[in-house]
Parts: sequence; structure tokens; C-alpha cells
Amino acid sequence: MDKRYWTSLEDLAATTDASARESDVRLVLESLPTVDRRSILKLLGLSLAAGALAGCRKPVEKIIPYVTQPSELTPGVANWYATTCHGCSAACGALAKVMDGRPIRLEGNPDHLMSRGGLCATGQGAIISLYDAHRQKAPAAGGTEATWESVDREIAQRLAIARSRSGRDKVVVLTGTVTGPASQAVIRDFLATFPRAEHVVYDPVSYDALREAHRQVYGQPLIPGYRFDKAEVIISFGADFLGTWLSPVEFTKQYAAGRDPGPHPSSANQGAGMSQHFQLESRLSLTGSNADYRYAIAPSEQAAYLAGLVVRVAKGLGQASPLARAMAAMDLPLGAEAEKPLARTADALLKAPGRSLVVADSNDVTVQLLALALNDLLGNVGRTVDLGRPSLQKQGRAADVARLVEEMGRGEVAVLLIHGCNPAYTYPDAGAFLAALKKVPCSISFAISPDETTAATHYHCPAHHPMESWGDAEPQAGRFSLFQPTIRPLYRTRAFEDSLLKWSGRNVTFYDYLKQHWQAKIFPRQEKVTDFATFWDQMLQRGFLEVSLPAPTVSPLKPALMAAAVQHSGRPGGSRGAGLEAEVFESLALRDGSAANNPWLQEVPDPITKITWDNCAAIAPALAREKGIEEGQWLEIVVSGGSLKIPAHIQPGQHPRTVSVALGYGRTQAGPVGNGVGVNAYPLLSAPAASLRGGAGWQTARAVEGINPVAGPAYAFARTQIHSSMEGRPIVQETTYEAYRQGHARETHHEDEEHANLWQRHEYPEYKWGMVIDLNKCTGCSACVTACDLENNVPVVGRNEVRRQREMHWLRIDRYFTGDADAPEVVHQPLPCQQCDNASCETVCPVLATVHDDQGLNVQVYNRCVGTRYCANNCAYKCRRFNFFNNISNDLTRNLALNPDVTVRSRGVMEKCSFCIQRIQAAKIQARREGRKVSDGEVQTACQQSCPADAIVFGNLVDRRSAVARQSVSPRSYRVLEELNRQPSVYYLAKIRNRDKKEG
Repeated sequence: MDKRYWTSLEDLAATTDASARESDVRLVLESLPTVDRRSILKLLGLSLAAGALAGCRKPVEKIIPYVTQPSELTPGVANWYATTCHGCSAACGALAKVMDGRPIRLEGNPDHLMSRGGLCATGQGAIISLYDAHRQKAPAAGGTEATWESVDREIAQRLAIARSRSGRDKVVVLTGTVTGPASQAVIRDFLATFPRAEHVVYDPVSYDALREAHRQVYGQPLIPGYRFDKAEVIISFGADFLGTWLSPVEFTKQYAAGRDPGPHPSSANQGAGMSQHFQLESRLSLTGSNADYRYAIAPSEQAAYLAGLVVRVAKGLGQASPLARAMAAMDLPLGAEAEKPLARTADALLKAPGRSLVVADSNDVTVQLLALALNDLLGNVGRTVDLGRPSLQKQGRAADVARLVEEMGRGEVAVLLIHGCNPAYTYPDAGAFLAALKKVPCSISFAISPDETTAATHYHCPAHHPMESWGDAEPQAGRFSLFQPTIRPLYRTRAFEDSLLKWSGRNVTFYDYLKQHWQAKIFPRQEKVTDFATFWDQMLQRGFLEVSLPAPTVSPLKPALMAAAVQHSGRPGGSRGAGLEAEVFESLALRDGSAANNPWLQEVPDPITKITWDNCAAIAPALAREKGIEEGQWLEIVVSGGSLKIPAHIQPGQHPRTVSVALGYGRTQAGPVGNGVGVNAYPLLSAPAASLRGGAGWQTARAVEGINPVAGPAYAFARTQIHSSMEGRPIVQETTYEAYRQGHARETHHEDEEHANLWQRHEYPEYKWGMVIDLNKCTGCSACVTACDLENNVPVVGRNEVRRQREMHWLRIDRYFTGDADAPEVVHQPLPCQQCDNASCETVCPVLATVHDDQGLNVQVYNRCVGTRYCANNCAYKCRRFNFFNNISNDLTRNLALNPDVTVRSRGVMEKCSFCIQRIQAAKIQARREGRKVSDGEVQTACQQSCPADAIVFGNLVDRRSAVARQSVSPRSYRVLEELNRQPSVYYLAKIRNRDKKEG
């Protein structure tokens, strides 16, 4: 069936290209500075004079050579060290690339059991924070730089008073979730020296309800492990497990493994070989955009829909268990809107008992109990739900933090040590926290960089960056990993654990403490190595360890508890006319906002809205029509106790009675990059006192009393995909799984025809590099975009330049909608340079700055380029980028993150994807030394290496046995705009949706 794909609501409304382009040109012209002729001549004269003076003599640069060259350091050759990613609490295994003594890249560790070589955009971008000039460079007391000796002396006096007052003064360590066993032991040892002390864990986005539901059922608060790779049917209620929920890299790897339709789809079983994914959510999330079936429901409806699903599944199972009998006996009337989604999801679940998985993101205990009941009814516990190896992330309890704030306000806390969290920004009632903090006599922050909390504390004792320090992690029970330093500390900082050890009176470094702890507690739990020295060396080489655990004891669910949850859930399918709700969620790149001062992450487009450098209030087209709201119009979202002003973005697929806002923006003390970017949405978090006492945490959704448009000019978002250039061409191709099994690999077929060819045929005797991108595996997560940026020194241009459509990403991910604006389907398509054989850019360059080489690459000669931009105009795929400015940073520290293997481009030069030619050349040099050809898989592009979904395959098309050559002739394979006869070297595998053919 024919589908129409569109990129924006303007595109769907068939805005004429002429008017759209005219408005775009007007926007660019209006944004240009107004400079008169006299000023231009003045600047020209000044620049000539400055150039003459600068050329008078060569600046003196002194160098100091090595007396003895370190054996492990070869100039220009990278060293790799196993470590742990610190981008979030998932603690994925990583490899640090160190060039000439400085780390420049983080890659996924292919041997790690969780990441398996993938790494998200946040994790890769985290290396930029190491070279952030805004980092705290020395300890400070009262906002004034101090020495470690003076700070240690003053803090020791404060702590001595707390130790001597017989429990009247409380010492509290407030941290984010600490998964490192040795770090936890240091905190325990430190607190043990005080008569009254406590460790309080605070996570801005709480998972309290998930842990509390398991406590009520199994007696232990835990977050289970999930196996999406073992699930044939996946039901997610709002959980963005491909984006930010718990361990997205691990889950993406598992999810993609189940999305391969197979080379010979001849199975008679529905869904065999490819999982089926249902998503019920209010906002269009990254995970929802990849679902086979997606239904928009309000956050307050999750419990009701889950209860309806529990009852329907129980009736389908019959008398299988006491729980099934109890649930089947219940009568739950359904609204008309709930009938279709519940019927379809229940039927799918009943066909896959023990091979399905139900997850939910709500912080409502009722919702989590019902999700747990479904997994238990279907026999998923012990198969796709792993209680034996639970996640140790998100251990914070909102009730503990709320109690701490009350104790601080009463003056009961004498010393407060804050590490790994920023409550002055993320706490929902930040004003109450800051007021209580003023009543604490001694407050200490260990933040790497100044932040909102540090500005209000008495002492700032900056910790090392994770890439400068030792550490460990246990993100899942029995799975351990190590942090190891890859560079000496750049500034006068000290590890958090070293500070606690010193203030405890322990004359030991944290490195020694770490080794001793591992020797005593972790080394005995493994059986492969008998000598600790050998074990430690192997740990440093591999970076991780998994130990066996005893099988968990799973008690049967209590029917009375689940019956109460069903009765408490409400009636599904009756919210369309109900009140408005606001929902907040973690930003894909910035997460909770701790990475706000990272320009590379700020410039990563949101995979759904394609907005950079901002958050927005996402509302449905229906709500926009009802309220008369235009794109970019400022809104006032009124909730109980306050309001929030934020610009609106009209988002296809949004639930019509909800508004969604990303967290992580609106920082005031993040640094020059992050300050004033977006709006702080943490005040929208809510938590009734009764909810906190019941074990739930801060709720990410709440009722809205009103959404009021604010008069004034509309806000101009910096969006990377606002063009309408498809012209009806089959850029995206897809089909259904049912049609695929019947031999229809894709909807649109284009047979190559013989045409008169103005290009000479290229011969490739040894190598022709090509790429295959599987649209069925690509989730649109943007890990490849960040990987490409960091590998190839792609510059950041900022919000205003993105508004002018001057972004510099070599690899972009286009997001296409199809269908109705209220319930669209989505396809994500990565688009690098297509490396065409008949490249139209090559024929128009007047100086031969872009030429074709003997490996099939369209290469760019930077020092020939004079910046005519003819090549960009003639590129059918719009993959070329022009340097309007010298985008290299003036921050010399941040320049340490540049890849020395890649030339930094200057103003007036065109650039584009090179297929990571520096990696190709390195592999060819190594192969030549060994007297062989480059083997298949030996070269990995940066985007391929980091992709958590394994959606990209790269290699030599001349080698017909290579993976890329085999996939390029797949029945699903096609090339974009084949009818133009450009002969691109990038192939795509059509997207397949696991749904009925008639619904495709």
C-alpha cells in the first residue's frame, strides 16, 4: 500500500515549498548582523595590520623531550584501557582510547556482558566533561579558593565536634546511587566513626514504586533484571527502555536481537523470529517510535489499562493458578477506547506465555504491582524477568530525602556531605532544600564542577573526574567492573573516597583500599584464578567480572493484594474528556541535567522533536487546535502550588490531554554552555505525603489546572529537520512481517534500468568500502551521531547557527512520520555521505577539492577547497557541511579531546563523512606489515562501533563473502534515490513492522 511520509506538521499540511523556502531565507537574512560599509573597511584594515604584526616573528615554543621513552607510549599510536562508563548509573563496560597520554574517546567494551560494545550518546559525550574548563580546579572555602591543608584542617575540626557530642549532632552523607562495593564500604567506615550518622541516597528520577512493589510481593525491595532478547511479545506502559529507562544500552542490544526477521521468513507461527512490541504511553518516546503497535494513553490511565489487561489475560488462562482464578473472577468494565488495545495486547500475550515481558515506568505502586501480576500470570518470572540478578541502580528513596530536608530544617544535621547529586537544582521543592541547607553548620560538596548546590555550601572539595580516578561498580548483582585512571588529574582535585578516608583518620589511599576490599570480599567469590595478583591484572585488562549467584526463592503472589490493586486502578478508556496532565521525563542526551555544560550533548537533536539546545512543552495537535496554540508560543502551565513558562511544540502522537516536558534544562550554575538553556521542569514533579509514606517516590505526572497561552512573539526552536524535500520519493521503505514472510521484502520496488552514463565506470581491484544500515534495528538513539562528532572533530555551532540550518553533523538521523498526525508511525533513517560512484558533487567542484579514490570513497581535499559550496548544492542527499566560521574552540583544555588522526577544518572549507578513513588507513597499514589484505570486520567506523543496536555493517564490497556484501544483496536491501543513478555505496534494509498486513 502507498504511504505518504512527512517530516513535520507543516509538511503534512502541504505547505508550498516556495513559501517555506522564502521564509527560511528571510530568517537567515534577518539574523545576519547589520554592518555598514565604513565599519567593514575599518575591520579590513585592522585585520591586515594585525596580520602584518603577527607575521613579524615566529612565536617561541619550548619543548622538553623524553629522556627515556616510556615503553607503553608510541607517538601516534593509541593505547586502550578497560574501564567503566560514568554517563549514568547503568555503568556499562567501556574502553578508553588514550592517545599520547590523553584520553580522547570512550567506546563500548565488546566483551562486557551488558553493553557488548555499544555505548550511548551520553556515555560517549561524558569524556568532554574531563576537559571542561569550568571544572573546579582547587578546593574552596566560603567561595574562596583554598589549599587542601587548610580545608582538611577546618573540616576535621567540624567532624571532631560531631564525634564528641554523644549523638546530638548528626552527620549525613547525601549521594546519588553508589553501585561500587568499595565506595560503599568507604562511606560505611566513615559514618561508623560518628555516634549518629546516616547515608541517604537521592535519585532525581525515582524508581521507588518498582522497588516497593517487589518488596510487598517478595519481601525485598529490588529492581529485577529484564531480558528483552528472550521476549517474543513486549508490552511497555510508558517505559522508555530504549532511551533512558534503567539500562538502555543493554536493553537496546537485547531488543535489536529480537527484531531480526531472519533471512528466510517461512515460519507458519505468527511473530516467529521477530518480537512484537506494544507501547502504551502519553508522549511519543524513542521506544514508542519503534513499536509495532502504539496507543496514546494518559499517565493516570496506566493502572486502569493494566488492570483491564490482567483481568483479560487471567480469563484467557482459565484456572491455571490461584492468582488467575482470583483475577478472572473480577469484573472490570472497559471504556470504548480501551477495548481495541486491550484485546490486541491480551491476545498477543496469551500466545506467548513465558516468552513475553511487561514493563512500566510509573512511580505508582499500584501500576507496578499490576505489571508484576501480569508477568507472574504469564510465567515470565525467572525467564524474561530475572529476580536472581537484580539491578542495583536507583537505590534512592524519596521518603528518606524528604525526611532529611525536615531534619535539616530543624537544625538536627551538623555536617552534610553531598556527592553525586545536585538537589538545589533537581529537588522538586528546591527552595525548601536551600532554606534547610542554610541551617546546617557545615556543608561540603564534592562536585567535579560548580553547580547550584555547590554555590550554597560552605566547602567545595572537588572530586577527581572518573577518568582520573580509581573506582568500582556493581550495577547488577554479581557483575562487577573497575574504573581506572587514564590520565593524571588535570587540577588540584581529590577523589571523594580519598577525602573520606583522610577525614576518618585512615592513612591509606583509595587505590590501596580498593585492592584490599576486592581481595577480601570479591576475589573469593570467583573460582577461575587462585592468585590475587594475577586476578587483579586480569581485571585491569578485562575491566569486568561476573560471579555466580544462588537461585532466588520466588514466593507465589498474594491474590488479595493483586485484587486490591485491580480495584484501586479505576476504569480504563475514559480519560479523553478528563482534565489535563503534565508529564516530565529525562532528556535523552542530558539525562537529569548533570551534562548540561557539555556542548556536544546539547547539540544532539532530540530523536522525536529534532530540537537542540532547548526543551519544550510537547502538546498534541488536537490540544493546540482547541487552545489556539501555535508552534513556539509561550505557555504557562499552572499546577497546584506554582506554574511553569515554556514554549510549546506541537508534537504528533502526543496524548490530547497531556503536556510533556524534558528534564535536565534550565540550569543556572552549570557553566557558560549550560546556563540559561531551556526551562527547569523539576518543579513539576509531585509527591503527596501519603504517597511518600507508602513507599512511592516523586511522581513524574500530575494534574494540570490550566494551560494558558502567553502573549508575545513565538520562540524559534533550533531544529535540524524542518525541510520538506522528499517530493514523494521512496526514501524510506518498509513492509509488514506478514508480507515479508510471503515474499514481499519491501513495499516499493525499483528495478535498475540501463541509462546513458556520463561517468566512467570505476574499477576496484582490492577494496570498495560500503555500508549497510538496517532500519529495522536502528532505534534513532543518536549514539552514532555523537560517536561521529567525537571521532572526526566535528565542531559545535550553537543554537543560533542551528536555527540558520548550519549544523555540522556529518551523520544525521532523519525522522519520518507516516499516517495520521494524532497517531503516526515513525521511521528513523541515519544518513551519512553516500559515497556515490557517480557523485554529482565531484563534477561541479572547480578546484577538484572533492574527488573519487580507488577505494570507492568520495574524498575531500581540505587545502584545495575554496568554499564555493557548489558541491553542497549538487548533493542529492544534502550530506555536506560548510564551515562558516573557525569553529575550533578557543578553550585549549577542551582541545585536548580532539582526535589527532583527523584534520581540524578551518573557515571556508566544506566537510562531510569520510567513512572514518583514518581507521581504514590504520587497518591497511597493519595488514601491509603482516603481508595480507584487510580482513572482514577489521575496520569499524565510529558510528558502527558505538551503535547499541548493531544496525550498521561496514566492510569491503569487493569481498563477496564479507558481511556488508552479503547484506547488500538482501531482499530487503535498497539504496536511497536509486533512480538518480548516483550509485551510492550505502545500502538500507527496509523496516519491517510485526503487524497485520492489512494494517501495514
